[in-house]
Amino acid sequence: MDDLIFEVFTILSNAIKVIGRFSSENWQGIVATSVFVATAFQGFIQRQHSRISVKPHLDTYYEISENQDPNRPSIQVKYFLINNGLGPAMVDSYLIKYDGEVVGDSDVRLIKDHFNSTFHSFLRSNKACRVIMQGSALRANNHIECFSLEVFSPTESDKHELIGKLMRYGLEVKYKSMYGEACPLLKRKTILRELKDY
Repeated sequence: MDDLIFEVFTILSNAIKVIGRFSSENWQGIVATSVFVATAFQGFIQRQHSRISVKPHLDTYYEISENQDPNRPSIQVKYFLINNGLGPAMVDSYLIKYDGEVVGDSDVRLIKDHFNSTFHSFLRSNKACRVIMQGSALRANNHIECFSLEVFSPTESDKHELIGKLMRYGLEVKYKSMYGEACPLLKRKTILRELKDY
């Protein structure tokens, strides 16, 4: 915002200086200068609009589903990172935290190993675990599944343990627009909010 005020102030002060050089008899110069100022200001506004029109906005969401098949009951948790902004999000850094401590960043093996050690007592399937690499982009209106965990034949205790441990994971993503402007830090202290049903 300060850049906008400074640039507008600079344009207007230069225009006043130029207009001051012309006398009232030189109306053509005043008109030409006015047209120049209006065009410059319009160009500035257009650049600002262009930047806003490609601004990304990252967010997260999750899905919890239960398969009630009597032969193979399961509970599955999927966690997604979504760009619901207007332009691509250029990822600067991606951190997964557990109880506030960094578990891993772009090394998916570290995160998978941590999931496996955290959920080893009942985890039968770690179907997916992905991260966005530093420097990569997430298109507008697109999402990536960060992880998917599935527990087969879960007991009530398994469900509570799964949700309880997942609530100890956090996420931080630093990203910017395609113009290189930093966007607000996406920070989730816990990836799951308190769930009453589990």
